Amino acid sequence: QVAGLLLSQLGSEFPDLEINKVEFLTNLRQSREKGVRSIPTLVYEDRQLGGFILTKNKIRRFLQSL
Repeated sequence: QVAGLLLSQLGSEFPDLEINKVEFLTNLRQSREKGVRSIPTLVYEDRQLGGFILTKNKIRRFLQSL
């Protein structure tokens, strides 16, 4: 939930950002197909940012690198 909140806060910096939330436990197959191994994980095409704690700066750097 924290990562989702941080993404919402960063929305003004990234106006083209579209967020699709996938519930890990109820969509295990899709999560596995994307290579998600931890919660939370942000996925864009073949790139991922995951970890127990995702800070606003980590998320910002990830989005800037896309």
